Amino acid sequence: MANESKAMGSRSTSTSNNRQRTIVFAALNWGLGHATRIVPLVEEALRGNNRVILASDGRALEYLRMCFPGVETVELPPLTIRYSKGNSLFLALIAQLPAIICWIFRDNKAARRLVEREQPDMIISDNRWGFSVPGVKSVFMTHQVSIKLPFRSRVFERIAFSFQQVLLGGFSEIWIPDYEDRTKNLSGDLSHRFTPNKIIKYIGILSRFHKPPNSQTSFDFDVAVILSGPEPQKSILENLVLESMIPTKLRAAIIGAHPGNTRGITPLFHFYPNPAAMEMQDVLNKSKIVICRSGYSSIMDMVRMQKRCVMVPTPGQTEQLYLGELLASKKWFRRVFQEDFSRLDLSALLEDNEYQPPPEFFFEQPPADVL
Repeated sequence: MANESKAMGSRSTSTSNNRQRTIVFAALNWGLGHATRIVPLVEEALRGNNRVILASDGRALEYLRMCFPGVETVELPPLTIRYSKGNSLFLALIAQLPAIICWIFRDNKAARRLVEREQPDMIISDNRWGFSVPGVKSVFMTHQVSIKLPFRSRVFERIAFSFQQVLLGGFSEIWIPDYEDRTKNLSGDLSHRFTPNKIIKYIGILSRFHKPPNSQTSFDFDVAVILSGPEPQKSILENLVLESMIPTKLRAAIIGAHPGNTRGITPLFHFYPNPAAMEMQDVLNKSKIVICRSGYSSIMDMVRMQKRCVMVPTPGQTEQLYLGELLASKKWFRRVFQEDFSRLDLSALLEDNEYQPPPEFFFEQPPADVL
């Protein structure tokens, strides 16, 4: 591996009769969502006095190191995806499929080297399709068992599902961070349409945030905006948000903005380029509504925080477009297309109570015995 950091001190032994286990958590570096949602599982593993190894690359690995200083980390091969400014992400991914398959083989090679060296008892891979090794309990975690394709290509969704199952051949279980019950379920067809030939566990929603202690009655901010996801779409949304909000008198918290865009902006705006989890949770608690992408990790965070939310799907990302439509149809979150954002009456949203987050049964934690 190109870069490793070792935890301080020698391995401790478990206080129970069971020997200490070594658990590897591998997260895809495709935005921060795959890294943020394994945080509660890592916390649970550490509470159980297990030895934990965190494996990823890029910003996802940096985030995990920030959350868990002193925990062992391993840098994995990066996956570099080129995005377009338009709505042709699916075609862009098809064009890059050979490179993606090569990356899967590199990831699998890295997993085998890690297993040979560290002898882990368990691997939990969040959307790193190649990160499994025969003879080691290997779990693939995803909410998207059934892949959503663009409208004209939906006839091929079963073929895409079958292809994904081939890629997941080395995994023994699939964990879905959601509820099997359709009345609670957040991911809809993504986790229910097709059934994999694997052991399936619905483990409940995963969020780095905690249930707010009480209902907020006063707010420091009218709006919190979470800017996330791949470029160039992140910058496009950032420019739209700033252009739309500057003329208003709204108090806004802008999370994830480029530092160069924070100069000369109204003093009603407060910028948080890279907040830690606790700081971000505090900002969201103090905000009346939230504007963010409809990525699944963001959805779980908003449910856990019980925030009224306006979701702006990333253009071309069929998964986000589907989730935005699904949750808007349940009246849980409002959906606004990016091309319509500049026409949004932001002030009116503050008094709009038509969309409310799901009820508090979502505060259930993942099963304690999931690990």
